[in-house]
Amino acid sequence: MKLSQVIYLNGDKFEYDPEDTSGLIEHINNNYDITITGSNHRFGKNCCIGENCHIGGGVIIGEDTVIERDSEVDDKVILGKNVKILKGAKIETVVCINDNTVICAGATIGQHSKIGKNVTVESGVYILYSFIGEGSIIEKGATIINTDIPYNSKIGSKAMINGFVKGLPKRIGEGVIIPALLNLENLDIEDYLEVSEIIQFSPKVNLIRVQNIDTGGSFWFLSYNEWAYSVVGWRSLLKGDTLKEEEKQMISRGLEYILSRRFG
Repeated sequence: MKLSQVIYLNGDKFEYDPEDTSGLIEHINNNYDITITGSNHRFGKNCCIGENCHIGGGVIIGEDTVIERDSEVDDKVILGKNVKILKGAKIETVVCINDNTVICAGATIGQHSKIGKNVTVESGVYILYSFIGEGSIIEKGATIINTDIPYNSKIGSKAMINGFVKGLPKRIGEGVIIPALLNLENLDIEDYLEVSEIIQFSPKVNLIRVQNIDTGGSFWFLSYNEWAYSVVGWRSLLKGDTLKEEEKQMISRGLEYILSRRFG
């Protein structure tokens, strides 16, 4: 008996032989405002493709996955089961998006990225060369480049993480810009704490404000030369001989800034 599988094309139900997708692709390209290029496609049961979509070669679409209108899925993309690609989203080449993940309208998942299960990527987000851990939420307009995001993370709207960060916390506040190559491993930031502000005085000297999301209280760390220090650690640095005079001046400016924020 010939196998039959169902796909939905701009709302229309169409049955085809899953062992031979050439007839399906020809039918789509001839009868719908949908463009499918290349070869070696796989379409899961009950997947849906909206009008004015572009699907590249070697794309694998899982069961019950939806690609809404005006979206673009480039070559060699893998979409798991029950993935939602909402209107106008763009998925670039060599990307894997795992089960039950939602990519919202206007978001871009750049090439060579991997998105875990149960992730929500909100509108206007740009992700490139990155891994997003399972259960994470990436809020509107955030930018993540060349970074591994831990599971169950929350990245605030318009936050920017550009470059590898050691010990990246699971919560990044709205609009926070995290410099590349920052080392936060020795902060031991717990899940209920959020990096709410980073001020860069120089490539080596950064002030980092950490906030308790339950109480609203906050405290500051200073990162110097890719390592983070508490206030006690700063004073030890200032008294020692390891810093150049200009570096001591930058750290002193950081202390003055924090005092002005606390008591000004």
